[in-house]
Amino acid sequence: MAETKNIDAVAGIISNRIFRELKWSINEHTDLNWPCCTDSHLRHNQTEKTHPTDVVFFYKDPYSDIYQYIQTDLKSYSSKTITDSQYGKLQSTIKSLAQQVDCSVKNPEWKKLFLNEITEKFRVHGMLFIYNHDNEYDKELLDKLSNILNSEIKFPSDSYLFILDPITIRFLLSVTEDISKRRNYEDYNGQLTEILWEKIPSWDNCGFFYPDKHNKFASKDRLLPATLEMITSGMIFFHYSHDFIRDRDGNKITKKILNIYWKENINKEEQFVFLIEYIFNYQLLNQFDKIFIVTPFSSSSSKYLKDAITSYSNIYSFTLDKLNKLREQLHSISIDTTTSSIFPFRVASKDVKKICDFSGEKK
Repeated sequence: MAETKNIDAVAGIISNRIFRELKWSINEHTDLNWPCCTDSHLRHNQTEKTHPTDVVFFYKDPYSDIYQYIQTDLKSYSSKTITDSQYGKLQSTIKSLAQQVDCSVKNPEWKKLFLNEITEKFRVHGMLFIYNHDNEYDKELLDKLSNILNSEIKFPSDSYLFILDPITIRFLLSVTEDISKRRNYEDYNGQLTEILWEKIPSWDNCGFFYPDKHNKFASKDRLLPATLEMITSGMIFFHYSHDFIRDRDGNKITKKILNIYWKENINKEEQFVFLIEYIFNYQLLNQFDKIFIVTPFSSSSSKYLKDAITSYSNIYSFTLDKLNKLREQLHSISIDTTTSSIFPFRVASKDVKKICDFSGEKK
């Protein structure tokens, strides 16, 4: 039977293992209730009710510079026990999360507890963070969850509901563990150049990259966080200035590096051709000296990238110099998906009436 931890402990663990690296902040208030101020949320004969908060994360949006607050519901389950009988509870969970978001944007008590700064402009989104405590995961969980969504789920027009399923969580853990591993590569005279190129600088010198769009421009004066839209897209753009390579005189050479963490399961070169097309469309090769494409779910991606570069160069009739430059700038790093337990414990609230675990087992 899995160990059980309270929500505040779980929130701290996932913040340290995932969201701190993504440059999210965590509010100090966890696992509490706050009064509802929306009459439509009351049931028949109810005169008052409360909404729960497990944890609220926040970050400033790269394009708008508006704070985004993530009202988060933490849930654990065993892959063998999500059955049809649990769908009603999942539906109630999602409906409750939607009401939390709907109420929070106009709720003075919620604002007092969770806003990082008093401002007229802010956004609140809902995130269901649902993981297996038995170190297995259900590949069809998102499909199952999509079947229980219905018209009763109402959100403010500028808010969204995100579901982080165990596969996405495993992807994010693989990303943050790879960053940590490469950050710890030793930098010494005589170290292999290949290793030095892959080395990542300290946390406060790294950020996430957002290309300028025809009507949107990302902030340039700060290191940016990974947004919920980015981490659920399956493609994370992580960048930094790199100065671990030295010239013959021992002087550091500063280069701009981009890592593209790709959730895709690569099994053909055409998938890389699509990515190369994306890279050229946003002129990323003009903005970065090297681009590492990191594929946690594809251990043999290097071969497909090599073939894709050749195919792409043939399509657009690259000169030999241009082909060699592309090969020099684009590299694939195949890493193993993290095999450590996602979070090997069940989650519980101090409020014993609240459902936090769908395993159906006795705690």
